[in-house]
Formats: sequence, C-alpha cells, structure tokens
Amino acid sequence: MLNTKFTQHLLQRYLVRYPVPLRLQRYDALARWSWLQPSLEQIKPVILPADGRDRSTPPTDPIALTIAPPGLVAFPSYYQQYRCIAGNPLNCAQAQRSVEADPQATACSLCGFLSPLPVGSLVIGEQGTYRIEQSLGQRGISRGYRATLSVLDIPITLREYVLPERYFTPSDRRQRQDIFLNQVGLALADGRSQDLRIVVPIEAIAPVGEDRAYLLLPIEDQCPTLNDLLRLRGPFTAAEVYQMLRQVLQTLVGLHQQRYALSPGHIQTGIVHGNIQLSSLLWVEQGAEWFIYLTDFARWEESFNPLVMTVPEHAPQEDLAALGAVAFELLTSNLVDASGQTLNPRVARHWPGVDPLFKAFIQRLLGLTLPFATAQEAYQALLQLPPKPVISALAPPNVVAVPPRRRWWLRILLLLLGLGAVVLVSRLLWVLLRPQPVGETPPLCCFEAVGAVPEGAFTYTALTGDVWGQVLNAPGPEATLPLMEQMAVDQPNLQLTYLASGSVEAALENVRSRQADFALLPLLQPLPIDMAAETVAYDGLAVVVAFSYQGRSQGLPDQLQGQLSLANVRDLYQGEITTWHQVKPALSQPIKLYVNPSPTTQAAIQHLIEPSDEPSRVAPMSLDTLRMMRRIIRDFETAGIGSIGITPLSSIVGQCSVYPLAIAGAAPEASQPFRRADGQTLKPSIDLCNTKGVYQINPEVLHTSTYPLAYPLAVVYRRDNRLPPIGAKFAALLLTDEGQIYLQQANLTTVTHLELIQSTP
Repeated sequence: MLNTKFTQHLLQRYLVRYPVPLRLQRYDALARWSWLQPSLEQIKPVILPADGRDRSTPPTDPIALTIAPPGLVAFPSYYQQYRCIAGNPLNCAQAQRSVEADPQATACSLCGFLSPLPVGSLVIGEQGTYRIEQSLGQRGISRGYRATLSVLDIPITLREYVLPERYFTPSDRRQRQDIFLNQVGLALADGRSQDLRIVVPIEAIAPVGEDRAYLLLPIEDQCPTLNDLLRLRGPFTAAEVYQMLRQVLQTLVGLHQQRYALSPGHIQTGIVHGNIQLSSLLWVEQGAEWFIYLTDFARWEESFNPLVMTVPEHAPQEDLAALGAVAFELLTSNLVDASGQTLNPRVARHWPGVDPLFKAFIQRLLGLTLPFATAQEAYQALLQLPPKPVISALAPPNVVAVPPRRRWWLRILLLLLGLGAVVLVSRLLWVLLRPQPVGETPPLCCFEAVGAVPEGAFTYTALTGDVWGQVLNAPGPEATLPLMEQMAVDQPNLQLTYLASGSVEAALENVRSRQADFALLPLLQPLPIDMAAETVAYDGLAVVVAFSYQGRSQGLPDQLQGQLSLANVRDLYQGEITTWHQVKPALSQPIKLYVNPSPTTQAAIQHLIEPSDEPSRVAPMSLDTLRMMRRIIRDFETAGIGSIGITPLSSIVGQCSVYPLAIAGAAPEASQPFRRADGQTLKPSIDLCNTKGVYQINPEVLHTSTYPLAYPLAVVYRRDNRLPPIGAKFAALLLTDEGQIYLQQANLTTVTHLELIQSTP
C-alpha cells in the first residue's frame, strides 16, 4: 500500500487548489476509495472548513457522480446505449445507491444498466464462496470489489465483467464466457509458482445463463495504478520512469518466453499482455521499496469489450510500444502544450528535459526509430544506460525562463566553472552509480546462517518411497552427517518429525488439516489458493531404452536417432503403439513397458504424459530403477525386445545400461536432459560406459522447462500468517549452499548454479 505521509502530502497539494465547495466534492469522491481514507482523515482538519461540511453549494462536479475518482486518463464509456447520468454506467454512483437501497435490484433505476453487486452478496466458485465487502469502482472494462473467501477468511479482489442485453445475445454471452474461461489462465506449464511481477488470477467464474462473469485475484490488485498516482502527484521523475521500465521489461522478458498451460493439453510458449497502459500497471509498496505489477491482461479484458467482435492475437512488439507510451505519459503527466495541443512523442518540443540517451531509448520502444525486436533486447539496452539518467527539471514544455542580464566576463567565468563542475560530478556519479551486473542475492552459506527459524516441534510430510528419503537421511558429502542430523546440530531448537503420504493429494490434505506443517512435493499443477510453495530443486522423468555396445547400430538409440516425441511416449503407455514398427517403419522389435513405482513418478506420468482420464490399455511392469535397467538390457541382448522404461532422471546418473532419449514436446526440437561435462549434448554415438561419470543432467533445460518432462521439487505450506513460518524457513535452509550440496548429492538439479556449489569448501 502507499506510504502514508507521502500520500497525505500529495492529497493535500491536490485538494487545496480548489475553492471550498468544489474541494468538498473532490474530498467526498476521493473518500470512496478505501486505500485513501486514512490519509484523507489525517488532512481533513487542514483542508476543510471548521464544520467540515459546508454543503451550501449543490454538487455539480461530474466526479461526484462516480463511485471512484478517475485517473488522469479517463476510461472510455463502453456502453453508450445506456443513458447514464454519469456518462459511464460501470462507474455510476447512482447505480450504486440504487442497489444499496434495494439489494435485490438487478438494474439501475434510471438507465437500466446492470447494477453493481450489493455488499454481502455471495459469488460461488470452485475454490469456495466469496463475499462482497466493498465496491471499488471501475478499472478498464470491469468493476472491482473487495471480497473475502468465506471459509478461510482470506481477503481477495473480485472483478466483475458484464454482458448487457443491448450489446450481447444469449449465444454471444456464452461464447464470450467460454473464451474468457479458456484464456484467463497464467499457470506455468511445469507447475512452478509464478515469480514474475504479475497479478495471477486465482479463479475465473462464468455462470451459465447469467450476464456476468467474475475474476478472482490477490489483494495486490487493489493497489493504486499509475493512472491514479499521476492524477495525484503530477509527472514522474526520469529516474522513477527508468526504474518502472526496468521492472516491467524484466517481467515482459519472462512473460514472452516462458511456457504456459492455457488449458488441459494446450501448452503455449510466451504470452503477450496486450493491454499495457497507465491503468493496468499497479504501484505496490513493500516496506520502503515500490514495485510495478502487471494486471488487466487483454486475454480477459477483450473478452467483454462490445466493440471487439473477435478477440485479436497480439504481438510482443505491441507490449513494447505500449510501454513506451506509458513512459512518455509519466514524464509529461499527459499535459497539453501552450496552444492546447495534446502532447505527442513525435513532436520534439513536446518532450520534457530528458537525457538524450534515455529519450532515444523510449523512442525506440515507441517504434519512432529502429524498434526493439524483443523485450530481452530492450531490457539489455536499458541496462546499458546509467541507472539514474542525468535529467533536467521536469517543467512543462514551452516554459522558458529568461535569465537576467550579466556582464559578459562574469557569464563566461560562470559557464566555465559550471562545465567543470558538471564534468566532475558526472564522473563521480558514473563511478559510483554505474550499472552493476544483474544477479540474484547470493545464497547463505550454511544451515546455521539462517536466522529466525521457528523453535519447537514440527511435522513434515513427503511421498512414501520418494527421493526425499535419500536426500534427508543419506550421508552427506565426504561422509558427513545426513542432512537432517546436520540440521539438528546447526538448528538445535528445531525438531522435525516425518509423516508419510501416499499421494500428492494426501500430502496437501495433511498440510491443510494441520497434520503436517509443510510438505516436500513435486509441483505438477497449480496449487490451491490456500497453499504456497518455494522451489528448492528440480528433477524430471527419463524415458530410457537399452544401451548396448553389442549390436549398437541395431539398437534403439541409434535407430530412433536418440529421440522420441512426447506424443509417441503417450501412445506407447496408453497401448496405442504396440510395436516399434508403428513409430519407425524400419524397426520390427516388439515392445515391453516398464515404469518406476514411486508416487512421484506415477503422479508425474499422470500430469505430464497421460493427462486424459481415459484408462490405459496396457499395464507396464513396475520395477525400481536398478532392476528396470537390468531387465531392459537383458530383454535387448537375449530376446531382441525393444523395452522402454520411465524413471526419475536423478536415478540414472552415472550408469551405462540404458540411454535417456531426448523428448520432443511443443517445441520443434527434441530436448536432451543430459549433457557431457564439456557442455556438448548427449548423443547415441557417445559410449556411455567410457564416459561414465562424465555426463550429467543439463540444469538449463530443467530450469527453463525446455525439457517437457521436467518438474520442480518444492516445500509446500499453508498461506496463513497466524502460523509459524516453518515451511518458508525450511525452504530457506535447503536453499543455502550447504542445503543445495546435499540435494546435489542425490543427483537432483539444484536451484543455485552448479559451479557455485562445486566451489564451496
């Protein structure tokens, strides 16, 4: 939320400019926003008359007719067929008063537009029932509400989208609702929690037969937008705009490159925001720092725009141009020039005093000069600029100060002194503030370096027979104590007890019911709303076939050219493919299927390989990794059977009995999860036995989900501030250098870069 003193200062400066009657009206309009109310109460004695309520002048300000005051850039009126007295039925105070007087009302008594949701009304979704607490007014094409998830008492944001009958037929409504439900997801394809600065939807609701739809979002969605702040405080400094651009471009790099699960079975690389503007960028303050979050994606906003007949596909370059427009608006505060002409970035005199390099960068974003091809290119170009560009005063354009006359020699002397000072100060600033390499905060060294770990006895859960048994209880590097014993030495006031769970669902239920304080689980799908997760390592599924020097040219690695499509793997384990001839006509071997019986492997197969509910026609033989490898090589060498198995990547490191196939998913090229020590990709021509121990898991393809069968391993815990933060702290312990070394000992792929771990004494 906003810093209170800063907000009070801005509000007071804004309100004192108006005469008292109009000041009262503006005060009332601003007071309808709950996040401004505490600051308004503090400055009330200073800016209002002694009685605080001189109402002698009738309210004529149009803002008084709205629920929430508009930002500097007003929202368009999307529904002009409704004769709203406020000119915009989505933000009409009269409609709000109508529903307050009659909670059963479904339409405005004056214009007939759909009424806002009354306080206390309930919206039922899959995650639970949501209770409306307060109206927040319009933003974009939706109405916002402060709401609560009733059972868990979690405050959230509910956004209401409407489909009024004068614009949409019943069939149009259902079609728009279906588009909305299919487009709203922002879940990563590998199941990891989203770590970008975007407001990720919790749930989308589109009741059949109704003329509304709802989007549930975290409480951060109630933070002020840049549009709100621009009206209150005027132009931003160039340093602030630089910081805004840095954050948003960093978010767009991830947004445009990551893989997303839009709907079951539909994986897409990259999502375009498509609606970047002042009102879709949130100012979120966390302590003394501020961050810019992206919300109101075009994916769900355009589904309800009556002026959009077909939801368009947006290009990444549109996000960059829109971001450039936002930067220009922040610098100029959307002012007009001396002639009343709206400021235009194409007009040189409309630019405020900005460092030429910074101005040139924004012009490239806008596409006025050579445009950036990608967000990554723009982000790298921004980092080449000084972190705080040299900026002249941000006075409105066309305001020229006339200096007083001076003697010519004095003017020359002052000029020389000024130039010398500028050169000296610029040099010092560049030395002190030159851009530093972008990187993450270095991890802590060891368990004992982690502070504020809750004291007492806690219970954790993991899947029976999972890799965590080996990680937590096997001896550490160089025969040191096992992880849990070493942690007990370094954190003596922490006692942990293990509770076995038979499935991911059972583990989550144990955490939800407080039978366990946290869980160690693979992240294979989005977590429920009441759960949080911290990724501590990565693993994946290996699809393996026999690797035999005997008859190598006839072996499956060579014949398959070292790869297989994910669709082929799915058909093999569904029983759709029964001989290798169906995969490659030159092959004739029969097929035998094997699978690791561990709960993690079974769950990963269900979500990554066989997401459909149709039962398989075949029953693969369940064997642990060692027996599976022996059986696969024996099948090939003694019976000529082309056996195939699925087992964790971490379980086949350093062996030469089976060959891990590269897997082709949504990307055009197959991804090999292993590489040689020299960085080269593993190929069938490489003799695994001669290079035994010299090949290793490629961390990059797991971190980026380029390998389609990769998944994160995480500490999962309840989102509840009333509970001790043991889940988050246990994750912090595992993310230390010492914790990551233990995970590496179990052949898991670490979050921290491998070279860092290997150099750790």
